[in-house]
Amino acid sequence: MGNEDQPAERASTPSTQDRVTYLRALCRTVPPTVVEWVLANATELAMSQQCEGTLLNADLVGFTSICEEVAAAGPDQLESLTSSLNRLFTRLLEEALFPYGGLVMQFGGDSITALFRGDDHMFRAAAAALSAQKIMQGDDFGLKDAGGKRVFLRVGIAQGTITMPIVGDVVRRALVCAGMTAHRAVTHQHRAAPGTVLADLSLVDRLRDRAKVGETSGDAAVLLDLISWPERQPIPKLPENPGENVEAKIALLE
Repeated sequence: MGNEDQPAERASTPSTQDRVTYLRALCRTVPPTVVEWVLANATELAMSQQCEGTLLNADLVGFTSICEEVAAAGPDQLESLTSSLNRLFTRLLEEALFPYGGLVMQFGGDSITALFRGDDHMFRAAAAALSAQKIMQGDDFGLKDAGGKRVFLRVGIAQGTITMPIVGDVVRRALVCAGMTAHRAVTHQHRAAPGTVLADLSLVDRLRDRAKVGETSGDAAVLLDLISWPERQPIPKLPENPGENVEAKIALLE
């Protein structure tokens, strides 16, 4: 007899706990400000949010040339590069950004944008930026070009009102950081020398008694070090129980 006499296999239905586990994993792939709204309201997010805070923008200098060399070297080298990059960003997140309350808003391959808000957001952003540079100084992560030249991080931080519109359509949407504060953070990052942190002059002025500052240029100054440091906090965890309307929340985040 053929297989037609056999009962058709039924697709297993995911359990409630499976869907909750999936929702929690999904939350890790979406900007935290969106996750907060969806978990609390289970409704469509407004097209734009605003908050007062500090934005940190960082990118890797020299990474493009390494990618070009790897592309010519073959898939094995590409796998090694991906592993090195993952190790670098894992350390930056877990040892520099998250302990000082940084919320990752955007990844750009070799760049990252993080938001700091709430009490002492400027102080914590400065600590995160300097911590990131110390991590880079202590490890090359295997990210070197053929001539042995390693990558460096350059960081820009700016404080003020941050606008976060959602762009795209029902097929693909993204949250972006916009407005003058975001513009200054990116501009400072582009102007920063490799291995340094360039910050709003208004920010370093407010941290003057807690920070060591280098050269000033226009509306920005080089942040060298902190005299005192904010307390590092445990990395916040997602709630074990995300509440009701799990399927609606999954759909919104997807």
